[in-house]
Amino acid sequence: MRQQDRWTEADAIAHAQHHGLALDPALTVRPPTSGMDPETPEGVLLARIRRLATDNGYISYHTHDSRKSEVGFPDLLLAKPETLTSAGRILFVELKSSQGKVTREQHLWLDILTHTVPGVEVYLWRPRDWPTIQQILQASYSPAPGQEQASTTTAAQEQEEV
Repeated sequence: MRQQDRWTEADAIAHAQHHGLALDPALTVRPPTSGMDPETPEGVLLARIRRLATDNGYISYHTHDSRKSEVGFPDLLLAKPETLTSAGRILFVELKSSQGKVTREQHLWLDILTHTVPGVEVYLWRPRDWPTIQQILQASYSPAPGQEQASTTTAAQEQEEV
């Protein structure tokens, strides 16, 4: 894409508003500022992450009923447009409750995205990861050089369970 064709964050917001895109009601859930109860259900975690992401300039996609979708595709896709001060970002996120198990199909998607798609960030998040989630989604965060493809250690650790 040519530099003059890139949108600013304001351009992306104006475009969404022009097309009458409304915010998901789940985004009205105010995320906690500190830790999160480890027993937080996955749906509540999803709503809080989407709200935090929106508050930090991301747009998000979540398939609400995945029964007719590809098996194993991550729960959440977050995108943040490039600005004058930061690069654009694409995050694929699989969410699990504290006891939720990652399926083989989910591992496959996470592994392929992590190891073969340049420039994306791939995460597996649970309620206990809330402080890290906050750091990652804050405007000041950017992956370390050479870490544009990021994966949480929990994804690798849980591979052994499958």
